[in-house]
Amino acid sequence: GAPAMAARAGVSTDQDAVAAETGSAEALRERYAALRPQLERSPFERPLHLESAALSGSVRGDIFALMDRPLVTITGSLTNPASWCDVLLLHPNVKFCRTDSRGERAVLRVAMATKRDQTLENAHTVEFNCSVVVPLADYTEAELIAARGPLGTRNYRIAMQAVAVEN
Repeated sequence: GAPAMAARAGVSTDQDAVAAETGSAEALRERYAALRPQLERSPFERPLHLESAALSGSVRGDIFALMDRPLVTITGSLTNPASWCDVLLLHPNVKFCRTDSRGERAVLRVAMATKRDQTLENAHTVEFNCSVVVPLADYTEAELIAARGPLGTRNYRIAMQAVAVEN
């Protein structure tokens, strides 16, 4: 089979946390080791662990998973902004997603609804800047950042990190 790898996907609206969240291969491996018992006994019947917190003025959610895929496969997806649309469109409140560019940087335009039955015309458009940390042989990280969101929300960060793990 393919080598396994641990992945973390997180969403945050706290800019102070954004600066502190930048990871490393070693930090993600340590987190994987600490979460291994929860991953092995996950109620989702697959190695998946969720964490969330609502703090004063911010929310945060993290998903940790062990995936039976080579890291190079995940790195290829994370470095292609169009792949992010595939992930975001899984949520029923995302009505539209398109990649674009502004000079050298990739931009993701996403129309989000506040209700499942809300139409595209009434959805809120959010523009995310796409950023990819230079992939390493054993670690990759990519993120989407938006200064403003729907209904006056702000400071969005959607990040994905992946690291190869042994055994």
